[in-house]
Order: sequence, then C-alpha cells, then structure tokens
Amino acid sequence: MHCLRCGAELEKDQIACSKCGFLEDITPGTKEKKKTPLELMINADRYYAGFWRRAGALMLDLLILSAFVAILAGVIGGIIYGMSWLGHHGVDFRIIGSFAIGFGAVFAVALSGVYFIGFESSKYRATFGKRIMSLYVTTKEGGTVSRGRAVIRYWGKMLSVLILFGGFWMVGWQKKKRTLHDYLAGTFVLYQIRPKSQRKLEPEPATDQSEAERSSGFWMRRFLQRK
Repeated sequence: MHCLRCGAELEKDQIACSKCGFLEDITPGTKEKKKTPLELMINADRYYAGFWRRAGALMLDLLILSAFVAILAGVIGGIIYGMSWLGHHGVDFRIIGSFAIGFGAVFAVALSGVYFIGFESSKYRATFGKRIMSLYVTTKEGGTVSRGRAVIRYWGKMLSVLILFGGFWMVGWQKKKRTLHDYLAGTFVLYQIRPKSQRKLEPEPATDQSEAERSSGFWMRRFLQRK
C-alpha cells in the first residue's frame, strides 16, 4: 500500500505516513463514512486524467517505441543487404521482405507489451510518456497495478484498436475518465499536479511603487528634481 499524498510505501496496518504525515483514516469515534482510497486521491492536486492528456502521453510512448523499432529495422536491413553483397544472389528478396515485415510487426507488439506492462506495474506506475504528462495508473485501492492487471490492460488496448479505437473514446463521456482497458483491468489513470516545491518560482507581482519606479515619467521627475 502507498501513501495517497506522496506515494511512499506503507506498512499493512499503518495509518499515518512516516514521510509526509498524511493520515489515511478518519478520526476514530466519528460517524463519518470512510472514503475509499481512490476517493481520497481525488482532491485539490489529483484528478481523473482526461482524453487529451492521456492521448499526449500515448503519443510520446509511441514515439519512444518507434525509435527502437526503427533502429532494429535498420539493423535487419543492413544484414539483408550484406548477405546480398556477399554473393547470396539466389535468395528471393520478396520472401525476405515479407519475413522482415512480419518479424517487425511481431517484435513491435512484443516490445510495446514489455514496455507498457513492465512500467505500469513497476513502482513508478507509469510509462515515460505518462510520467512526462504527470499521469500514473492505479487500482481502486490506490495501490500499484499487479503484473496480471497490467497484462489485461495491455491486451485491452489491442482490443480497443481492433474496434476502431472505440475503447479510447470512452474517456470522453465517462465520469471517471476510464477507457475499455481500464474497465477490463479494474484500473484508473490519475493526473497529479506537481507540488509547489517542484514548480519554478514565479516572480511576485510588482507593487504600485515598483511599477512607478519603472515608468519613464518617474525617472524624468527625479532628473528634474536633481537639476
């Protein structure tokens, strides 16, 4: 189990986070209904991730994966060219080309599976694209996604692609912004705003006096007074 505020790992029966002091439970003796871990996550700095932010994260992930696939394609192409240059002229390059395309497709699916399943079930709970967009995947209990859930989630994405990306568009009308693969895996994607301590400090707004000092009229009056 992880802290709902800072993400630090907690003991099984631990109520308060030893890192940031956040209380996981309500005050004993009150009759207030205890909120679920996911409901506690949705507060001033956490929201259900919307369509465009999730789409941006997916585009970044696909760019990263495409770079690896392009490198592999270049290596395979170089090997094929080297074989032909060394004298293997009896090879039908149409067959080799078809094999290379098929192998590339299988490799791309396998690589993307390892990428999404591995990172979303890790301690980061997010791929590189999601981390850049301040997103992470979680369960209803607020914990890390298990490897099994991550596998279901990945193949749920493939199913969404087969039905003309219909599973992705579900985010637009779902209150909790869940896609088809989120429903299948029992997961949620949250957007967490960076803490103020990690943001760039913005300059304080200028006061009336400082604005006056910057104006040309102020300096002109000072110049005339000195004369």
